Amino acid sequence: MAKESKTPPRKDPRRRHLDGSSPLAALKNKDPNKHYVWVNQHDPNSFANYQMGGYGVEVYAAEGVHPLAISDVKSKIGQEVTFPGTSTIVLMSIDLDKKLDNDQYGIAGQGGRDFVEERAATLVSRTPSELNPIDSSDGRRYINFGVSQGNSQEFVR
Repeated sequence: MAKESKTPPRKDPRRRHLDGSSPLAALKNKDPNKHYVWVNQHDPNSFANYQMGGYGVEVYAAEGVHPLAISDVKSKIGQEVTFPGTSTIVLMSIDLDKKLDNDQYGIAGQGGRDFVEERAATLVSRTPSELNPIDSSDGRRYINFGVSQGNSQEFVR
């Protein structure tokens, strides 16, 4: 009888987000009235979405925000603040009040927390019998995937 080999358990490193918990992403001289994000400027969807939301690319200044890992700021003054070791990931910022406004009401008043909560309230209050896949008067289309054991499987698009 062959002896079964037992694989030792994996020891993965602790997960961490690219939000400043890494020394490379950490920022020095942050303005407390701004919200910062690292964005790949060569990803047209991501970069454009942040620009439409009011974010602007940060530029090195003598006493301005910069990555903690960058020590020679003086030689970079006037250049875009980039993630250490890359030239495509830039630091973008927005006034904190504008960001909170975007979160609550959406960009240009489209979407946002208020919109989502209002839509969710209309969905929660509807029963499957009230959902009409033909009626689109409220701007939504309903897809009925059938009813199984009395549970609704209807989804909104």
